[in-house]
Amino acid sequence: MMMMMMMMISTACKLEHSARTYRGVARTTVSGKMCQHWSSQSPHQHRYTDDAAFADGSVEKADNFCRNPDPDTITAGAWCYTMDDDTPWEMCDVPLCLPRNASQLADSCT
Repeated sequence: MMMMMMMMISTACKLEHSARTYRGVARTTVSGKMCQHWSSQSPHQHRYTDDAAFADGSVEKADNFCRNPDPDTITAGAWCYTMDDDTPWEMCDVPLCLPRNASQLADSCT
């Protein structure tokens, strides 16, 4: 039960505003658009092909989840390229973890 609770916490919120370490499963943008797989260059080409850029450890594991693989966008938060031809990318609505949840999550990682 405790492990399930930790999993829900870690996938439901981000630990910092930048979302650089976010490994949750959100895959739709703020307007409801489906995210493009990070390993795909279609419908939008992008430069994020380095496994090290993703908190998951690889482009493949990042799947089509909302992420922030760009170290230059520290305050931006989680985002993704979209499957909509007319919208290259868009932010995702991933809330910041409450301090209590963040400390619980940190404890589960040690």
